[in-house]
Amino acid sequence: MPFNIIHLDDDEAQLEFAKIFLERDEEIKITSTNSTSKALELLLSGDYDCIVSDYKMPNMNGIEFAKKVRETSDIPLVLYTGQGSEEVAEAAFAVGIDDYVRKENDPSHYQVLAKRIISVIEKRRGEEKYRTLFESMAQGVTFYDSNLKGISVNPAAERILGVTKAMIEDGLGVKYHKRPLVESIFSFLKDQYGLRVNNVRGLLNVSVYALLSVLCCVLNREAAENVGRPEKALSPTFFNT
Repeated sequence: MPFNIIHLDDDEAQLEFAKIFLERDEEIKITSTNSTSKALELLLSGDYDCIVSDYKMPNMNGIEFAKKVRETSDIPLVLYTGQGSEEVAEAAFAVGIDDYVRKENDPSHYQVLAKRIISVIEKRRGEEKYRTLFESMAQGVTFYDSNLKGISVNPAAERILGVTKAMIEDGLGVKYHKRPLVESIFSFLKDQYGLRVNNVRGLLNVSVYALLSVLCCVLNREAAENVGRPEKALSPTFFNT
């Protein structure tokens, strides 16, 4: 089944040529429009996989159009223009455009455009599959950067660790990472659960559930010692019930 693409350009000749050459690839089906409002209507009413937009248009430019799209959709966007520059490219990526392709006179460049369109679609689908797996897996996973700043945490990790996503993403591990192992555990349990544990025997009597709560801090201790060396950071960290 081909990918359904909205192609937006105020130049009718560009729309016609792009449709002819891009649809030579059996994986691509083009719906053409010269109107930004029509493109937005198509997006809301149809099942599309990607939008290819020109930059310089009468009512709004491609960056402004992308901002409108991003208000309601995360559909892949490709800015396809002959009026671009490095500044335009930077602005495009800043508003969430997925790729930037310059128009060329040589018809062979449509093959490049087709590959880039398919690439952003497949990348987005891969991300969606990963996100679904990440959110639904039974194993808890937390991602940290080299400063022990939480980047992401899945629901299983929240449940297993007994902490919230906000706590992880606010840098939960930083407060405890420099302390000795047992002291870290004591401090964490006291702060998070109000438990007063003064010795190892008392520690062993608390629930395994509570113990797991501190592992995200302890296991990532090394990451804080490797600031500026992201290749040394312990990311991701996995937890099992």
